[in-house]
Amino acid sequence: MKIKIIMFTDFICEWCYLGKRILDTLKDKYEFEMEYKFIEIHPDTPQEGMPFTYHLHFPKRFFDMINKLGEPYNIQIAYKDIFANTRNSLLLAEYASNIGKIDTYMKLVWDKYMLEGVNISREDVLQDIVMGIGINPKSVSKVLSSYQYLEKLEVNHRLYNQFDCNGVPSFIVNEEYRLTGAQSAQTWTDLFEKIQNNT
Repeated sequence: MKIKIIMFTDFICEWCYLGKRILDTLKDKYEFEMEYKFIEIHPDTPQEGMPFTYHLHFPKRFFDMINKLGEPYNIQIAYKDIFANTRNSLLLAEYASNIGKIDTYMKLVWDKYMLEGVNISREDVLQDIVMGIGINPKSVSKVLSSYQYLEKLEVNHRLYNQFDCNGVPSFIVNEEYRLTGAQSAQTWTDLFEKIQNNT
């Protein structure tokens, strides 16, 4: 039985990145498909981003902790100076979803932010990313000024509330099970085995 997972996520969220990377380690063992629902969790962040210390007073302590959790999966997140505004990157994610390039786009955005510490608030950074997946950079301004993609983020947020989610990442599995946070590979394995044994 194919397993369908809805993931509510934001590019700013280190827990989302960690949770997705952990889940990816099980692709060879279990058949599941992902559907991403993008949520802007810090809309109050200035458009150009802000110093990370404005978000967390002791960011090094946070990155040390999350990288310790990522060690078993060879995940190392960069220490960042900038806490990014993700509105534009999320709007472009909806566009990338429409044209069937969301997986590549997500990887490039997360590589820039999580692995390199680049400020993904910047439009020139996003233009470079979309060029990497074969999209004309001129499309960026059109997407960012279109109500269509902003409305999609609002629809995602309503669905997030309907599932009674209270944080990201939130995973809805087969519209029956809800997991919140970066779950271990063992937690996912236990759930997948339970689903398969019940079919």
